Amino acid sequence: MYTFETKGKRVDVFPATSENRPTIYIVTFGEEGPSLRAAMEKEGAADCTLVTIASNDPDRDMTPWPAPAVFGGQKPFAGGADDLIALMLKDIIPNAERHAPAHSWRGICGYSLSGLFALYSLYRTDVFSRAACMSASLWYPELVDHVLGHPLVARPDKLYFSLGDKESASRGAFGTVGERTDEIVGHFRKLGIDTTFRSVPGGHFKDIEKRIADGIAAICSDRIAREQEDD
Repeated sequence: MYTFETKGKRVDVFPATSENRPTIYIVTFGEEGPSLRAAMEKEGAADCTLVTIASNDPDRDMTPWPAPAVFGGQKPFAGGADDLIALMLKDIIPNAERHAPAHSWRGICGYSLSGLFALYSLYRTDVFSRAACMSASLWYPELVDHVLGHPLVARPDKLYFSLGDKESASRGAFGTVGERTDEIVGHFRKLGIDTTFRSVPGGHFKDIEKRIADGIAAICSDRIAREQEDD
């Protein structure tokens, strides 16, 4: 493992065992890199380079534009995702990839707000050719309009979404996540993009690292599989 810091963010690089393997990026809510890598190994995820970026301000780093807080007493979302994407392109990706084998392609994945960030990044840069968004915060204000109304920078080879089957029972804006996810998945399928959706048991906080590992495995697979899709 190679570790460096930039702009207050810790970056952990877990190299693949050989060249011509994918490189997968994920923005995390803390320093979960080692435990996530262990979960990938436990779940038998494909050999790849994993790069974890620990956010020190998720409500800023992972959100695409400013939005009000969901609950009273919380600070509003700052909408700083463009700044983090710029930092990734200028600093994090070049530095990380100097310390890993040459890759076959890059992907990005995320959970919750990080899943929102992963999806949004496809509308800002062409460096990622696959993405996995687990329990992504697709309830975020104006997101569906943005996805349906703007072109992707580059057509991704494969997309993966998963959502807990109890998440739509959440209160407030969170309860719209199932409907919003359906709209976005349907949009990408209409575009002819290989898009997998998986409904999994439980709520938002169940089996997070396992589900991230499963998402990475899904986009690293070249099989066209749509397991347990919504009908």
